[in-house]
Amino acid sequence: MTQKIQLFLTVCITIITGMLLFSALRPQAPILQEVTIKQPEERMITVNGVGNSTLELDTVEFIIAIEATEEELADAKLKNETMYLDAIKILNNHAVEKKDIESDKLRLRTIFVGEKIYKYALTRLIKVTLHDLMSMEPIITDLQKAGLEQIEDINFSASKIDWYREQALQLAIQNAEQKAKATADALNRKIGDPISIQEMGSQFSPSPYINFASLDNFVLGEPNYGGGWRDNIFIEITITTQVTIKFELK
Repeated sequence: MTQKIQLFLTVCITIITGMLLFSALRPQAPILQEVTIKQPEERMITVNGVGNSTLELDTVEFIIAIEATEEELADAKLKNETMYLDAIKILNNHAVEKKDIESDKLRLRTIFVGEKIYKYALTRLIKVTLHDLMSMEPIITDLQKAGLEQIEDINFSASKIDWYREQALQLAIQNAEQKAKATADALNRKIGDPISIQEMGSQFSPSPYINFASLDNFVLGEPNYGGGWRDNIFIEITITTQVTIKFELK
């Protein structure tokens, strides 16, 4: 009896073990699980802005070239000194400040005229800066009447150009902000603080630095800037600045 029970138990264990092994080796069906990937919500908006600022030229610099040529050095020096004093007197009469008058040292050169004959040429340059462009015409007229006609290197510029450039930049930022608000309103969103501001640079039309090599060029005018005193002096400059700004989108 005992042997039969043992045999029965052995057979049962063998069958159960076989079933367990078969179950372990059988391929398992995949476990299906729904996976949802959440897309990141857009939190930023990028817009471009343009700002314009206008200014007029308000400063002019020019050179009075004083040259005296004589056979005797002493005569050349005396003549140059007389012309120099005449120029300074005219500038003083027109209330040009001392800080706006710069004079260099006398420059001497000899001119060969043949047969071992030389002349002495003495040159002195006076740089004049005017902050009132209306005073330019009467000053140059008086210089010409005094025989000081060699006016060179006439340069017009704007003294507060950095301030106007900053103004154009602020207007460009405001323009970009208005565009960003309009876009956010269409999406029922609001904009937050700027994340980044990239300035694309400033452009000038025409150039804020205008040069005439000589008085003749200035009086006759150059093709880009008209043809006379008034046309050349009162030139309006437009500064255009562009920016790209990224705003937080709430």
